[in-house]
Amino acid sequence: RRDIVPYLPLLLPELQAVLLDPIPEVRTTGAKALGRLCAGLGEEHFPQLLPWLRSMLVSDSSAVERTGAAQGLAHVLAALGDDKVAETMPDLLNSAHADSAVGREGYALLWVHMPAVLGERFETYLPDVLPILLTGLADDFEPVRETSMKGIQTIISIYLEASAMLLLPPLQNGLTDENYRIRQSSVELLGELMLLLTDKQPMEVLEVGEEVKEDSLLSGIPNEQQHAMLASLYIARNDVSVTVRQAAVYVWKTLVTNTPRTLRILLPRLTDLLIAGLSSEEEEPQEAAARALGELVSKLGERVLPTLIPIMQSGLNSENVAHRTGVCLGLSELMAAGGKEQVTRFLDGLIPAVRSGLCDEAPP
Repeated sequence: RRDIVPYLPLLLPELQAVLLDPIPEVRTTGAKALGRLCAGLGEEHFPQLLPWLRSMLVSDSSAVERTGAAQGLAHVLAALGDDKVAETMPDLLNSAHADSAVGREGYALLWVHMPAVLGERFETYLPDVLPILLTGLADDFEPVRETSMKGIQTIISIYLEASAMLLLPPLQNGLTDENYRIRQSSVELLGELMLLLTDKQPMEVLEVGEEVKEDSLLSGIPNEQQHAMLASLYIARNDVSVTVRQAAVYVWKTLVTNTPRTLRILLPRLTDLLIAGLSSEEEEPQEAAARALGELVSKLGERVLPTLIPIMQSGLNSENVAHRTGVCLGLSELMAAGGKEQVTRFLDGLIPAVRSGLCDEAPP
């Protein structure tokens, strides 16, 4: 080791140049070489290396150089050990919210490479890194959106089980985000995640209380959470954005083989989400929920109305005024989609619900 130290002033600039090479394979080799040097000689022989890598990570010169810096920084930190990673990580997480677009892209590139280099050692940082990447999906700068997407895909592929529990709630929330880019990315990532969890097979949708097979990757996800995810995905099939609708339809068809049976199981949770959408102050979620409810009733009226109407009736007893308003809007959509014949058949349940809504004490 001592023999190579005198040659570092000559060797290091060459490795830094290799790290910024246009050819990906050359950059990868350079990053690995830097990591091995740091692992063998220690940080004290490279006092300017980490600051240089951090500066190149946010350089506005080219995306190639930022990519090389991200690879190099990942390998160097991995080589310097877990203590150095833990020491540096808070500053990296804070800097990821850079004002400059190229800076945000640079740190998004870092989250692409660090999981692959650190492996299981990076898993503890997933709760901090994933929100940053999810926010990046709606960035105004397209390279940031693309790199954030790649970062989440990398994390899903490496930490499937760990990332599933962390990703499902924010991705489900992302399906109703006001930004259509987040809605589209959430649908696509949800599809990738669920296909990996089901080994690219359709989901087995179970009733609440039924147990998932122990050898299934879905065993760690409660049935209620699976139902909420599928119900949100069904509503997304009626999104006002064409790209979101198309992505949601594709994912739904991939995951669900028996739509009528699945909707029957999902109905309680789906109804809650439909009412929440209908009672929203935003126009887009209202329209998506109205379309979804209309489709549900028009296609599966006789199968779902006996269950749907009692759920609507009980919703009118809620203390939440917005919820009761959503129920009334839902009843209106339900009757419009059901047509005269079906409405007549279920008058015994509809009339008390409508009467209750008309007599509600909430101000108009």
